[in-house]
Amino acid sequence: MRVFISYTHYDANIANQLSSYLKSKDFEVFYDQMISAGSGWKKEIEKAINEADAMVALYSRNSMQSGSQNQEIGRALGKNIPLLPIIIDDAPIPFDLIDIQCLFVKTSDDLSKAFGQIEVAITARLEKRLQAKRESEAVTAKREKDFVKNIDGVCKELEDSVRRNKRLALVCYTLSVALLMASILVFYAMRHISANAALLEIGIVLASRVVVVALIVSVCRLFFVLGKSFMVESIRCADRRHAISFGKFFMDAYGDVATIDEIIKAFQAWNIDGGSSFRTQTTEEFDPKISELIKLYKSK
Repeated sequence: MRVFISYTHYDANIANQLSSYLKSKDFEVFYDQMISAGSGWKKEIEKAINEADAMVALYSRNSMQSGSQNQEIGRALGKNIPLLPIIIDDAPIPFDLIDIQCLFVKTSDDLSKAFGQIEVAITARLEKRLQAKRESEAVTAKREKDFVKNIDGVCKELEDSVRRNKRLALVCYTLSVALLMASILVFYAMRHISANAALLEIGIVLASRVVVVALIVSVCRLFFVLGKSFMVESIRCADRRHAISFGKFFMDAYGDVATIDEIIKAFQAWNIDGGSSFRTQTTEEFDPKISELIKLYKSK
C-alpha cells in the first residue's frame, strides 16, 4: 500500500521517523526527500499523490505558513484519497480537516502511539479496500459468467434456427419440384379428347386442364417462395451467429480494457438489418389468382 507523507521541512525529523516506521511495516512510502535531483518537483508530487492509497499529513504551527502542504492536502481531498492527519504542538486544526478525526501529538510517547494508530488505520483501510475489490471481482465474475451463458444460449438458438430453416427450405424446394412434375403429369394425363367431341366439350376440357395446372403451379410457386425465405433466414441466422462469435472473441481478448462503446460496437452487427425475409413478402407472391382462373373458365 502506497502512503504519501505531507509535511513542512520544519517537521522533517518527524517525517523521517514516520517513514522509517511505515517502511518497517512493509508500507511503500513517498515524501519529497525521495525526489531525485533534477526532477520536476511539482510534477513528482502530483504523480505521487495520484498514485497514493492514503496520505498522512503532519500538521504543526509551522504548516500554517506552508502553502504547498495546504495544496497537497487539498489535492488529496479532491481526489477522495483517505487522509490521516497528525496535529503536532497544539496547532489549530485547519478548516479542511475540521470534519476529519485527527491524532494529537505533544510528546515522544504520543508520537509512538500515533504511529501505531496510523498503522492500524491504514491497515484497516487497506483491508476494506481489498474486501471491496474482492466483492467487485465476484460481481464482475458473475456478470461475465452470466454473459457467457447468455451468449452461448443465443448462439445455440441461432444454430438451431440455421438447421431448422435449412431443413424447411429443402422440404419446400422438394415439394415445389414435386408439384411442378405433378403438373406436367396431370397435363399429359388429361390430354386425350374424343375425336367426336364437340367444340364446347373440348373447350371445357382445355379450360379444366388450365385451371388444374395453374392451381398446381401456384402451389408450387408458393412452396418455392417459402423455401427461398427459409433459406434466406438460415443464412441470416448464420451471419448473426458469426457476428456474436466475433463479439465474444472481442470480449475475451479486450474485455478488460475495452470501453462500453467499443463493446456495443463489437456486438451491434449481430442483428444484421433487423428484419426477416418473411416481413418483406406480399400477398402477390402467394396469390394463385383463382378469381382470374374462374373467369377464364367461364369464358370458355
